[in-house]
Amino acid sequence: MNIYDIADEAGVSISTVSRVLNNRSHVKPETRKKVEDILTKHNYTPSAIARGLVLKNMNTIGIITIDIRVPHYAATAYVLERELYKLGYNSILCNTGGNVESGADYIQMLNKKGVSGIILIGSVFQNKYIETSLIQKAYDLPFIVINSELRADNTYSVMLNHDQAVALCINHLKDRGYKELLFVQDAESFSGNRKAESFLRHMKKNGSVDPVNSVFKTIRGVEGGKAVIEEILASGTNFDAIIFGSDVTAVGGIQRLKEKKLRIPKDVAVIGWNNSEYSTAFSPALTTVDNQDEMLASISVKMLENLLSDVPVSKQIQVDSSLIFRETT
Repeated sequence: MNIYDIADEAGVSISTVSRVLNNRSHVKPETRKKVEDILTKHNYTPSAIARGLVLKNMNTIGIITIDIRVPHYAATAYVLERELYKLGYNSILCNTGGNVESGADYIQMLNKKGVSGIILIGSVFQNKYIETSLIQKAYDLPFIVINSELRADNTYSVMLNHDQAVALCINHLKDRGYKELLFVQDAESFSGNRKAESFLRHMKKNGSVDPVNSVFKTIRGVEGGKAVIEEILASGTNFDAIIFGSDVTAVGGIQRLKEKKLRIPKDVAVIGWNNSEYSTAFSPALTTVDNQDEMLASISVKMLENLLSDVPVSKQIQVDSSLIFRETT
């Protein structure tokens, strides 16, 4: 009888067994009792491998993202892996491709492999299926969610302060004399929704005449940016500044604005989001929100380390952003 046999008989992961053996938290009382009963039944003594798991000499952390090709997701994953490596953890990187079922499969797979914790990158993981089913099934695992939140006892969030970031953009544009501001939402996600909601709230506070019609939606990407400019122009909406939900969409928007002979920033100011390589890859260079990817990743690793050491942590940590001033404002 070994740790894997104990896990199979109890119907849990080996990481759950290791936590019970080491008397650690993040195990439901009923699950703990089930494992302890099986350990007693078989008079189980941990092997060298089991002791390695308990002492965290063989720890592995799962990292799940939607699309590693997205620059700021890639930057976050890189920092996560490096920081985890410094602490002696191995990493398994999973790429869902935006598929909810793939995310579900990866969570189940990582749990079966006995990972010590899982870090989710991106606000696309705000999904009821993952939130109510999979997270609860992997109750013994701590989940760190970057730029989103899931309502489960074993989940913790590290996110950008979207409200503060949007306020920075609006105040900067107002200080520069721009009065008719629009926001382009290019993702139906936790982060995308937070940005749009914050924009409307601040515009109402600033006395905008028609704040509801100052948010336009499109798909993320260069083509989405071009398409939304066509929609804005066709709507007859007056505007002299646009805040985009991402740099790559802003790039497409700027290209179409220039094709329409609108001067940037004289006729239209533009702000992007993420401070990605897109913001400096063309002219004019893009004013953009710094998404604080490295800081969010570093804080996430520290939070996970504390959880695995039974050090109390906050359920949510917010990080303030900064605005990178360039040529489009």
